[in-house]
Amino acid sequence: MDKFLKLINKDKNKRLFFYFIPAPLLSNLLLNIYNEEFVFAFQNSSKLTEQLNLILGFFLFIFYVIIGHTLKSIFSFEFVCTGVILFWIIIFALDNFLLFFTKNLSFSTYLSCSFIIFVISIFFITKVSKKPILLIFMFTFLRTLTKLMASISSDLSIAIDQLYTSDEIKLWYPALRTLYEDNYYSIFVDNPYEGYGLLTSYVSSINTFILNQSLEFKYYPGINYLFIFLFFYFLFEVANSKKTLLINYLIFLPILLTSSWFTYVFFGSLLSECVSSFCFGVLFTEINKSRLQNTKSFSLLMLMFGFLYYTRQFISTIVLVYLIYLLFNRKNVKIFIGFSPFLLKWLQSIFFPGASIDPYIKEGMFENIYFNYSNIIKTILQFAIDKPVTYLFIIFFALTIIYPQHDENLNDFYLVFLINLLFVFGLVVFLWNKPEVQSSYRYILNTFYLILYPLTKIFDSQFEENN
Repeated sequence: MDKFLKLINKDKNKRLFFYFIPAPLLSNLLLNIYNEEFVFAFQNSSKLTEQLNLILGFFLFIFYVIIGHTLKSIFSFEFVCTGVILFWIIIFALDNFLLFFTKNLSFSTYLSCSFIIFVISIFFITKVSKKPILLIFMFTFLRTLTKLMASISSDLSIAIDQLYTSDEIKLWYPALRTLYEDNYYSIFVDNPYEGYGLLTSYVSSINTFILNQSLEFKYYPGINYLFIFLFFYFLFEVANSKKTLLINYLIFLPILLTSSWFTYVFFGSLLSECVSSFCFGVLFTEINKSRLQNTKSFSLLMLMFGFLYYTRQFISTIVLVYLIYLLFNRKNVKIFIGFSPFLLKWLQSIFFPGASIDPYIKEGMFENIYFNYSNIIKTILQFAIDKPVTYLFIIFFALTIIYPQHDENLNDFYLVFLINLLFVFGLVVFLWNKPEVQSSYRYILNTFYLILYPLTKIFDSQFEENN
């Protein structure tokens, strides 16, 4: 082992070692193409539908980069992606704070007013007319482009019978349709799964509104392609070295093209992981990399992070746990602002029917405790079915051991990833009464964005040493 470590730590060998890391993933992709097993499609859709939505997703991505860059400049964020998330959460937060009033407005009316106010606010804050005009142009262009593509292909949008999972059919598609065609209040008090966090559906509704001129709900896979573009843009933002960026792209592109279930769950579906994992990973990285500790922007960042309580199980709990940890660790009173969304959810559970403070932890769920220790092995084996993702995590843990980073901020990434892992194993061992553990794969990868920054730091540190 010592000889191996000495061998890969020589500068020349080190560079070859890092460039070799993506090789198995690229080989797997090429093998799939050679064996004619390569298929990249989010839903049961045609090749033309996917191609058109890829173009649509790219221009939607450009629209959000403009928004994200503008908000990053105003609030001095580290990442453009943080600005994108702020845009979504501002609209969602106001709808929640003003729910007694917005319940009488249609979603399209509320969104139209919100967008107009946003554009006017950008003009007065920046004192520059270029950005607001560009946003209005892009908004008009996206709607026109969608209409044009719909005339080319009648299957541009996805119907409910084209979805793969029961969760999408029973919860997420109906929730999204009700939210878009009526308003947030309607689905809030009549949720198919009472109390489930609706931030993820809300974001999808915003994206649908940007693309769709009609009041009739239509779901475009271009929205999912948006998150692929945002993911790779976030990799660009966290990397300091071009070599690091290249390796990251060579690692994650083959994974997205070969690991069909991973890609579907976290990028290609209506499941809540798509939005929640992206928002959690980006905001968590922003908090730990940010220089805003004593500014008003840090208070806004805490508020944004707190609203992730409205996403999904595990993440909602981790948000509260991490805020408590930050409070004791950093001793910054601004962190208290992060608890306001939880307080708001508690008040909503009192004043609105159908709302609950935490739908994932129910009364009586701890009455029957099981000791299914065999589920630990089942969970590991279930995870290992996805070989490209398993390879990624093996490489990540190996590099973390071989090239430890002396950065205290990275400890939080490892800590929270470990907490999520313990939550998952605690669930399948003590509370799980089903013979199968397929869902554990999704729960473990809830926080997969947390490995991006530490992995990138390892690559950066090695390439910077060699420059």
